[in-house]
Amino acid sequence: MTEKSKIFVDGNCVVCSWEISHYKRKAPDLFDLVDISSKEFDAKAYGLTPEAVNVDMHVLTPSGELKIGVDAFAHIWSRIQGLKIFSHLIQAPIVYPVSKLGYKIFTLIRPYLPKKNSLLLAFLLVYSQTVMAIEEPKFIVESKTDTYEIRKYEPVLVAETIVQSDFENAGNQSFRILADYIFGYNQSQTKISMTAPVSQKQESQKIAMTAPVSQQKSTNGFVVQFTMPSEFTIETLPKPVDPRVTIKKLPAKRVAVLRYSGRWTESNYNEHLTEFNETLRKNNLKTVGEPILNRYDPPFMPWFLRRNEIWIELK
Repeated sequence: MTEKSKIFVDGNCVVCSWEISHYKRKAPDLFDLVDISSKEFDAKAYGLTPEAVNVDMHVLTPSGELKIGVDAFAHIWSRIQGLKIFSHLIQAPIVYPVSKLGYKIFTLIRPYLPKKNSLLLAFLLVYSQTVMAIEEPKFIVESKTDTYEIRKYEPVLVAETIVQSDFENAGNQSFRILADYIFGYNQSQTKISMTAPVSQKQESQKIAMTAPVSQQKSTNGFVVQFTMPSEFTIETLPKPVDPRVTIKKLPAKRVAVLRYSGRWTESNYNEHLTEFNETLRKNNLKTVGEPILNRYDPPFMPWFLRRNEIWIELK
């Protein structure tokens, strides 16, 4: 039986964990991964310190030798067929000091890389795959004023999850769950072999991103929804693997819509919602249910260019 090397990896660092997981997939019998971000991780049990493993890559070889930084990568590559040449290259007299300098720079910027559950990362994952125009639910504008419009929407399918959180963290917690689903963490009705950025399944299907992403207050927290592409029906849409994801068919509805720009803060939302409710009241429009916040843009869009909408269903 081949002895394994132990790779100490920060599971919260997306770049780090993706790369190391790639090595693990290429040679599953040669490596064990130790997640240093886990609450159960005890650095002292390995003769290490938490400070050290959070700065540099550490690998414990089968012989018990500790490899750090560039040497850790050289050891990993030396054990994987097809990557051994890089192990020799990185240890060459001229390349080695340059590699160490490059690695040192990387350790300085690593704390600022996207974390596993960050909203920014989830948006980047989605929008990096959808450079072309994003599909929106079909609607008809019934009437329009200087400040809002009334739309009629057709029935739509949504993937939703409910999170117990405050307003500003609800999107952060839920977006990754739903992004996993559309990127392949599902039970496909058709056998389409695909590699999803988050999870790879033998029978999974990638679903195109649509807009907007909806957030609505509920008795249990906040409901966050992704609208599904119109090409799917309730029968053909892949079934979620994650029990936190639910597929629903929403009926046709008539909504008053206020569009505004700015940051996704609760204060900005409440300011516009208060004014919107007052306007609807003055116009004698009867509303039903909780208002819905809809976001159409990724977080790297400048705040003054963002398209945000508040939807309030009308009776």
